[in-house]
Amino acid sequence: MCTSPRGMFCPCTPAGKGKWQGYLYKNEIQSIDRQAFKGLVSLEQLYLHFNNIESLEPESFTHLPKLERLFLHNNRITQLIPGTFVQLQAMKRLRLDSNALNCDCELLWLADLLKQYAESGNAQAAATCDHPSRLQGRSVATLTAEELNCEVPRITSEPRDIDVTSGNTVYFTCRAEGNPKPQIIWLRNNNALNMRDDSRLNLLEDGTLMIQDTRETDQGVYQCMAKNVAGEVKTSEVTLRYFGAPSRPSFVIQPQNTEVLVGESVTLECSATGQPQPRVTWTKGDRTPLPSDARINITPSGGLYIQNVVRDDGGLYTCFASNNVDTIHATAHIIVQATPQFTVTPQDQSVLEGHTVDFPCEASGYPEPVIVWTRGGNLLPSDRHHTMLPSGTLRVTRVAAHDEGQYECEAMSPVGTVRVTVQLSIEQRATPQFTVTPQDQSVSEGHTVDFPCEASGTPTPLIIWTRGGSPLPSDRRHIILASGTLRIIRVAAHDEGQYECEAVSPVGTVRATVQLSIEQRVTPVFTNAPRDLTVEAGQDVQIPCSARGQPRPVLTWNKDGVQITESGKFHISAGYLEVKDVGTADGGRYECVARNPIGFQAARMVLTVTVPAISREGDTFVSTSIEQAIRNVDSAIESTRRRLFDG
Repeated sequence: MCTSPRGMFCPCTPAGKGKWQGYLYKNEIQSIDRQAFKGLVSLEQLYLHFNNIESLEPESFTHLPKLERLFLHNNRITQLIPGTFVQLQAMKRLRLDSNALNCDCELLWLADLLKQYAESGNAQAAATCDHPSRLQGRSVATLTAEELNCEVPRITSEPRDIDVTSGNTVYFTCRAEGNPKPQIIWLRNNNALNMRDDSRLNLLEDGTLMIQDTRETDQGVYQCMAKNVAGEVKTSEVTLRYFGAPSRPSFVIQPQNTEVLVGESVTLECSATGQPQPRVTWTKGDRTPLPSDARINITPSGGLYIQNVVRDDGGLYTCFASNNVDTIHATAHIIVQATPQFTVTPQDQSVLEGHTVDFPCEASGYPEPVIVWTRGGNLLPSDRHHTMLPSGTLRVTRVAAHDEGQYECEAMSPVGTVRVTVQLSIEQRATPQFTVTPQDQSVSEGHTVDFPCEASGTPTPLIIWTRGGSPLPSDRRHIILASGTLRIIRVAAHDEGQYECEAVSPVGTVRATVQLSIEQRVTPVFTNAPRDLTVEAGQDVQIPCSARGQPRPVLTWNKDGVQITESGKFHISAGYLEVKDVGTADGGRYECVARNPIGFQAARMVLTVTVPAISREGDTFVSTSIEQAIRNVDSAIESTRRRLFDG
């Protein structure tokens, strides 16, 4: 046995481990005090059936948080006050059948509760109607407001604006009718007034709000709401204006962030009170004046009203309330909802069979759009082969020939839908084939050599260079270009040998081998040096000169320290210098120079030109004149040659 807090003895017994039951049935109980079960926090089952209970206090069961089973059937209950069972969160079974329940609009709250039990599946409940006779035996859970002739409240008397000074009493009238009788709730600045928090506030029986000992904090916007189970209705807003000493503005209603679709209208509410009454103005963004636009207006109450909203109307707006005491402000954003727009658009792709392909697809808009992928107008199958990443990207793994075709990406939101189509092409595999094959090369020591090597195939093959089967050293002298070409910089003797180019792919490998030969660097050495010559005037003479070396030397000629160039007089060939129609002026010291990057060598000789004696008889004067003429001609030729070739 256990004793209830009010001294009533209750047979309480444990029902299994940690479970407690209360048996109070068949005790002729007529009423239950609201504190009857206080302290029985572990009670899980309470049996009150077969008694004479006529009514229940709403708070009677609020102290039983673990109550799972409540039997109240076969009593005389006619009405139940709303909220009687709301606190019983653990309830699994409730019985109210076989009572004298009067099923009218006042009981619709119980019908809603029983429907919630049925929908959740967590609790079973039974309650049947006894009155009126047409509903006798009817399950309460099936009742509707229409068949009970419930009426939505209607306002019969509305409040009016009031101006008040300190310490007075004011009345806001509000009367309403409906079935069931509506409850009157008063709002101030859109918040319900709690009469218990302020003894100056009183709700009269007819719904009138009485405010005693008025003060400045009472000023604001008031509204009466009439509410019953069939619905609710509100009166127009009225204002209580307080007149007293000059006071700084204070907001009655501040603007709130608001979302709006393009083309619709939006209002940012803003009203303030103060003494004197503040003036309300608006700015946009960094406090710039509102644009001059017929679509934008300020309402009589101070709100900002914009018709036919466009994207540029979005942004930060500031409401200013000013009087001669102070200025205050409040801000809010207008968020213009935008149709979806692609920020990342998928592109057509060609992919190797067996590989994975990603189609990125991203979109922006407000509200944020949802990305949906289809193929031929049908949603893609939900399998491991097709995956849509959180970003919206479509990933198709291990593509096969049947995956080829068109895919559609759609960005959808309540504002609109955009669509883009892409093509997936599948490439068949192909073994590597050389398109550029490297060739053997012979290079001088210290030079740079390139071995081009390119290949095609599906997938694209990778070019790998080796030497003797081993990877090439990782240094700055060995470079593999993006094309596959092997470049060796400043080749040395130890670089000589065979190199292998391999084109590798998952389908196969092809290989080509090349030989690199290094030519040693050698200073020039004469193989045929010029020697002194004596020739007669008028002849053509060839002065031999040849040399070898690595790199191959270049030969140049000088006469008496002046370099000889190709002309009608001199002809330079690979193995000799030819002087045509020599005269006495062509005699002199000649030098052959063999030069390469390693060094140079010079070989010299002397060319002597003789003039044969004139043996015919004649006048001595004539002979002397001829000789003088020859000397003059030779001198003129030499002079001309020096001007033309020696600068």
